[in-house]
Amino acid sequence: MSVLLRLALMCFCVGASVAQSANGYVVAGVVVDELSQRPVGGARLMLMASRSGPESRKVMIAGGDGRFRFSGLSAGKYDLMASADGYPEQGWNAREQYVTAVVAGAAKDSEHVVFGLKREAGISGTVRDEAGEPVREAQVGVFRKAWVNGAERVEMGAFGQTDDRGRYEIRKLPPGQYFVAVSASAWYANAMSGGDGPQELDVVYPVTFYGGATEERAATPIQLQAGARMEADVTLFPTRALRVSFPSSWMEQGRLIHLQRRIFNIWGVPTMGGVNGRGDGVSFVNGLDPGE
Repeated sequence: MSVLLRLALMCFCVGASVAQSANGYVVAGVVVDELSQRPVGGARLMLMASRSGPESRKVMIAGGDGRFRFSGLSAGKYDLMASADGYPEQGWNAREQYVTAVVAGAAKDSEHVVFGLKREAGISGTVRDEAGEPVREAQVGVFRKAWVNGAERVEMGAFGQTDDRGRYEIRKLPPGQYFVAVSASAWYANAMSGGDGPQELDVVYPVTFYGGATEERAATPIQLQAGARMEADVTLFPTRALRVSFPSSWMEQGRLIHLQRRIFNIWGVPTMGGVNGRGDGVSFVNGLDPGE
């Protein structure tokens, strides 16, 4: 082979390599329903380089046939997320909190990705009091069991509230194991007004879980499959209201006084009580249910 021919071939190869680098790599495929394998048109997709910030993300809407295409990408690993009406946001081939990365690069097939979306699950039900009457404006918390860094723990899933019929509905839940907790005030209780009424009315509803338990360790789990709908009714029974006292001077010093109920070691569930003063330098939060 002549020197001139070798130089020509080298220039061609270098030119091809530069062109490929300029055009970048592609992540493409189709979004389908995981069970039926039918295309999910109009799915929302987000692609983000693994271990990078949101500034690297690319977003697009799949076509009516469920097909999508991200181009101009550098070689590397990418996290691919998708959601659609009736399908909560989820990662490609996700298992618990782990998402399988799509690898783009030389000799990597990243243009035939099949993204199987799991349908959303939901929990609904009716909250009633000890007389069987519906409880309105009850706060309903849904907690999800998950594995994080190899350890099992329970995380906050979603909040809801009952309507005038005592009904609640919480949708857009991914498949998994859940617990339902309900917090509410008895309409006839005097605990919220300072506890100055009849002692027998100084009551509160304890946080009650689906299954009737008032302690986390005895709560009945709910196992939801993709697309499942579960009815979880809860009945509340009153118990004696408790209070936490503190010096009134704390408030005079401009401190914000509030309590948060801890459920499954998660802080942030608001209490149903209110701050009151006795006039002797002591204030208290009244109307508390037993718990942490």
